[in-house]
Amino acid sequence: MVNRRGWLRLVEAVVSIVIVLTTVIVVIVNSNIGKEQSGLCSTINPYLEEIAQNQTQREMILTQNESNVNGNLTLYLKDKISDPALDYKIKVCSLEGECLLNEGGLDNIEICAGERVISNFKGQTSDLAPRKIKLFLFRR
Repeated sequence: MVNRRGWLRLVEAVVSIVIVLTTVIVVIVNSNIGKEQSGLCSTINPYLEEIAQNQTQREMILTQNESNVNGNLTLYLKDKISDPALDYKIKVCSLEGECLLNEGGLDNIEICAGERVISNFKGQTSDLAPRKIKLFLFRR
């Protein structure tokens, strides 16, 4: 009877150790996945903030047509985004319209998107309509 009780305690201890180790492994794997995704997406806001703070870029976004602005912003970001594994697209749209990425072949790629509204400064008197810029960042 005593030997039987010892085996039950041994099996119980082994099962509890397996449960604890499985939980630890699942938590570690999920935290690593979350860090990789947030790392890519967290780089978008500083780029948009830099564009918003640059007076030349703001005026260009508000005054020029969308195709010229997209080209100029693409050249501007080419110098800023130095990671060769990242690719990006930028779109400038009206506030009411949708800013969609109309690119083929990006179905199975991790894409992060961020947007920022660009409007006149408080002291400016021109009646330019505010616009929205949206940055799509993805791995090659």
